[in-house]
Amino acid sequence: MPTWESIIGYEEKDPQVFNQLQTGYPRFVLHPIVAQLCSRVEAELGQPGERALLFPCEEAASRAGHFVLHQNADAVVWISPTDYQDCHALLVQEQDFPHAFRYWQHTGEILSSRQAESYLEGKAPEKSATENQKSKIIRNRLAQLYGVPADHIFLTSGGMASLFLALRAVTALHPGQETLHLEFPYVDLLKIQEQFSPGVRFYPCATGSALEHALEWIESDTPPAAIFAEVPSNPLLRTLDLTDLQSRIAYRKSPLILDDTLTSVANLSLLPHADLVSTSLTKWFSGGGDVLAGSLIVNPASPHADFFREFFANDSATPLHPLDAEVLEKNSRDFLERMHRANESGQALAHFLRTHPAVEEVYYPDQSPSYQELMQPKGGFGGLLSFVLKDPQKTTPRFYDEIAWCKGPSLGTNFSLLSPYTQLAHYRELEWAEFCGVSRHLLRLSVGQEPQALLLQRLEEALSSLNTAN
Repeated sequence: MPTWESIIGYEEKDPQVFNQLQTGYPRFVLHPIVAQLCSRVEAELGQPGERALLFPCEEAASRAGHFVLHQNADAVVWISPTDYQDCHALLVQEQDFPHAFRYWQHTGEILSSRQAESYLEGKAPEKSATENQKSKIIRNRLAQLYGVPADHIFLTSGGMASLFLALRAVTALHPGQETLHLEFPYVDLLKIQEQFSPGVRFYPCATGSALEHALEWIESDTPPAAIFAEVPSNPLLRTLDLTDLQSRIAYRKSPLILDDTLTSVANLSLLPHADLVSTSLTKWFSGGGDVLAGSLIVNPASPHADFFREFFANDSATPLHPLDAEVLEKNSRDFLERMHRANESGQALAHFLRTHPAVEEVYYPDQSPSYQELMQPKGGFGGLLSFVLKDPQKTTPRFYDEIAWCKGPSLGTNFSLLSPYTQLAHYRELEWAEFCGVSRHLLRLSVGQEPQALLLQRLEEALSSLNTAN
């Protein structure tokens, strides 16, 4: 989506844009290889007018079917095994397929494209000892980074799948209770709490009286099932004061679940303050932009540690496929070195944008005392930043069209990415996002491994074009 017009066309489902779209982020756009396998299963199992969506375990397909029925009580759903090991089909009528795909998008319980490819090529999907060893290496690598035993690390098919697993755990721990979310989050983290729990109370700016109100609930006789937060938050890069929060809820019954995806464990030490830490390994840990994976890390000191470990070990979460584990293990070998370079470039770009006359506001955690209190000894401020231009309604589309960067969703890739974040994540609720403090014109930059001087040059060129445009 190289132009602002193509972004709007994508959101408006303009055929001129969609006909050129070959693929996209795998939770948002059905991967062509997965789509091919879905079509094959439809031909093998389906009736006229039915669509198939595939899942890597029967339980995930069943959960998706229940979600479809919740959206349309008159829907007809069919859960079926397929001829492909560890692959189950949800078959629904054409008109109910969007509901099924919403489950796929929000929860991240999706079929790996590598898994689908192995089926299409007729390869035996048996898990070899070598493939299992790759997952073990990843767990050990994460265990060393987080300072916990490897059996406190749980891998899933993606970052959202990890968060959805955590949500299922806390709703089992405290059935019937709402969750609490602090600070403005990534869109699907809020969506799963809204749609797959008894409800969520959301505080988009968790400071002052709003935070006090949330704390009163946490300390009440009927506290939330859990407290969710991203640290820092997406896309405003705000950092909760976890030291103060933890002191207020030291004897809490509500587990605190933190997501460290935006700057990663290389920079922040969140686990001592949380019961669980979730991260999307798709992002900085991988860097390659070619594999989906997620993890949940259980704090051994949590009063809920035994419950979580037993739940995660026995739950039917969508697993990290061995073929994906093989790629992730290779990609993550130089994680710390890549993160160090991203930190340096991120800070340089944030300084450049803050001092540029065309820029109205920059969001980056280097000026946050709360962030600095949580930093690892050799940590930095990350490679992600957001900003808003002056006169944004006029200048933002021009800047987006001009800048010579890769453009699209995701972050943490080895190549730099520019995303018109609010347009992509909240196009149907732009006024609501702005009410929560997130400008509809906000741009989010994920810094890659390119030379810092080149990144600064391309930013300067795009910003300079605003002065010469008619």
